[in-house]
Amino acid sequence: SQLRYKSDSYAGSETAGTAEIEVERIGSGLGIARVNYATGTAGSAASNDFSATSGSLMWADGDLTPKSFSVTLTNDERKESDETISLSLSAASNSGLGQTTLGSPAAALLSVADNDTASVVVSVSGGDAQVNEGGVTDSTTLRLSSEPAFDVVISLQTGNQITVSPASVTFTALNWSTPQTVTIRAVDDVDVEGDHADRVTHAVSSADMNYSGI
Repeated sequence: SQLRYKSDSYAGSETAGTAEIEVERIGSGLGIARVNYATGTAGSAASNDFSATSGSLMWADGDLTPKSFSVTLTNDERKESDETISLSLSAASNSGLGQTTLGSPAAALLSVADNDTASVVVSVSGGDAQVNEGGVTDSTTLRLSSEPAFDVVISLQTGNQITVSPASVTFTALNWSTPQTVTIRAVDDVDVEGDHADRVTHAVSSADMNYSGI
């Protein structure tokens, strides 16, 4: 008999948390067959993107039912490209009267889909900030939707009717999910005018290309 992966490619996601990998025995079912399996970082995934696993699978005499093992995937909070984990089989053996070898494919890849986004989350109480020239201020909060690989600086711009403080906020891998408050004030000019509006816009800069320029 031969022992091999059922496919040369498998799919998983950070959301699922685990991926099931099937190994099959083809040909004769004579004898007790065994094979070792292992995950590796020959793909694009780093070692902290999944839990390394290895072990062995066994088929009883006459058993041709596919076996499986699980790979635990890390559901991190960083926006990243989909990644691949390498899978390998080795040391096929038979402890009965049969003969067992590795079949093809004896190596495969597990593709892991990312589930994070890169965006700035803006919250304003009531939906719109309300300020007046008499000194009543309002505020907005900013945070990121996922952990950045590098610091993210958000610079705030306004028209000539309001000001903001601070004029910029910085998010890091440590504080990205903590809202930072920006105070909005009306410019107390001498012009006679009715109610009017202004706008706060932002520009994002970062060495993390997922956040740069969004």
